[in-house]
Amino acid sequence: MPRTVTTGLALVTLDVTGLVSYGPAFRYALIFGVLALSVMLDVHHTRRRGGGITTVPFILLAAWLVSLWASALGAAQWQPNTLVVIVTFLMIGLGAANMWLPGRSATADLPPDAPTRFSRWDTLAYWMAAIFAIVAIVDAATGVPGNPVNLLGHERAFVAIYLLCLPRRRHSWIVRVLVALAMVIALVQYPAATTALALLLAAAVAVIVRRTAYPIGLTFLATTTAGMLIVTGAASALLASFYEVSGRIDNTHTRTYLWNQALEVVRQSPVEGGATRVSITYLANISGRITYVPTHNSYLTVMVVGGIVAAVLLIAGLVMLIIGGLSRSLEERRALGSQWIPTLVAVSMTMYVNPVVDKFGDSVFLLAVIMVGLASLTRSTESHPDG
Repeated sequence: MPRTVTTGLALVTLDVTGLVSYGPAFRYALIFGVLALSVMLDVHHTRRRGGGITTVPFILLAAWLVSLWASALGAAQWQPNTLVVIVTFLMIGLGAANMWLPGRSATADLPPDAPTRFSRWDTLAYWMAAIFAIVAIVDAATGVPGNPVNLLGHERAFVAIYLLCLPRRRHSWIVRVLVALAMVIALVQYPAATTALALLLAAAVAVIVRRTAYPIGLTFLATTTAGMLIVTGAASALLASFYEVSGRIDNTHTRTYLWNQALEVVRQSPVEGGATRVSITYLANISGRITYVPTHNSYLTVMVVGGIVAAVLLIAGLVMLIIGGLSRSLEERRALGSQWIPTLVAVSMTMYVNPVVDKFGDSVFLLAVIMVGLASLTRSTESHPDG
C-alpha cells in the first residue's frame, strides 16, 4: 500500500504545524478524501485472494459508530469533539471494505509498465520517510526540554517503529539512521516510559516475526508481560523511579482520574456508552496545568463514544489482524509482515495508555498501518502472489 503509506507520512509530517490535529473542521473532509483515494488506488493495483474475515470487525465498527452519530445528530445532541473518532474509524471501515473489491489484476493482466509505476510509489514512500525523519529531528532538537515533542511524541512512537522496520533496499539504511536519531533526540528532550516500552515490545516482536516458528505464543507472552507490568502495579513502581531520574512530573494519578471519568460514562450505558453525545475530554491537571485533556486510553475513548460494542469490535479487529499475520509461514512473515506486525502490536499497547485515536495527526497513520496489514492478508500482486 505505498500510496496510502506515503499519504499517511505526508499528513503526519504536515502535523508539525498542527494543521492535521488542530486545523479547521473542514480538514476532516479533505484528509478523508485524500486517504480514501490513496487506499482505492492501491487496492486497484492488486487482486482479492481471500482472508476477508479480518476486515469484518472494522467494517462493523464503522457502521456502528455512524449509526450512533446519525441518531445523535437527529436528536441535536451530538458532541462535536467525538468527530475525530468517528471519522478515523469510518476511514478504516471503508478502507477495509475496499479489500473486497476484485481489483484490476483480477480480470486482466497488469500492463508491462505497472510494476515500474508501482515501484516508483515505493521509492516515493522511502523519500517521504526521509523527509519525515529530517523534520522530526529539527522539531525535537528545537523543542523545549521537558515538553512533549510534536512529531515523535509518546503516542506517535509507532510511526518511528514502522520506519525503523523498513524493508532493506539500496540506501534504506540512511532512512533508518535518520529515524533512529530523531527518536533518540525526542527521548532526550522528553523522556517517556511508554515510548521506551513500545520500542522494546516492537523489537521483541520483530525478532519473533522474523526468526521463530511459533510466533503467536511468543507474541502473546511478550504482550502479556507488558500488560502485567501495568496491571500488577509493577509498571507504577518502575515509573516512579523513572520520573525521579528524568525529572518529569508523574501524571499517573491524572491518568487514573481520567479513566474513572470515562468509565463512569460507560457504566451509565454500557452497550453504547455516550453514543457520540458525550465529550471525550475532561478538565484535569496535566504536568502542572489545568486544561481539557483526552482520556489517555484509546480503548476507553472508543467506549465513551460507542460503548462496549465499539471497544469489542476494535479489539477483535486488531487481534484478528495480528494473529492473521503471525499465522503466515516464516518466509511470508519475513517478506510481508516484518514491518506492520511489530508496529501494530506496539501501537495496540500504546493505545492502552495514550490518546492515539483522539488526535487526527496520529490516527491517519494508524489507518495506514491497518490498511497495510489488511492488504497483506487479503490482496496479492504479480510480484507477491501470496499477499
